[in-house]
Amino acid sequence: MSLAEEDLEQIRRLIREEVQAQSAPGQGWVRYDLELREDMNRHFEQVDKRFEQLTTRIDRFMRWSFALTLTVGGLVVAAIKYLP
Repeated sequence: MSLAEEDLEQIRRLIREEVQAQSAPGQGWVRYDLELREDMNRHFEQVDKRFEQLTTRIDRFMRWSFALTLTVGGLVVAAIKYLP
């Protein structure tokens, strides 16, 4: 089963049109750009989440430090005041 010359010419024309459509300026990179933006958005969301976790840990550390400082300071003052 061979193809007629008209069929071959139509296939060639379709291939040329598709290649030209894919190589048009800006068209070939659109999908790549969208995928890259999605990866970057995910990356920034992960970084943002890490910063939120870090901020929570620092807040917790500062509360504990402040409470410990007040407790030790109070004990020192009480020891100085009530011990001979």
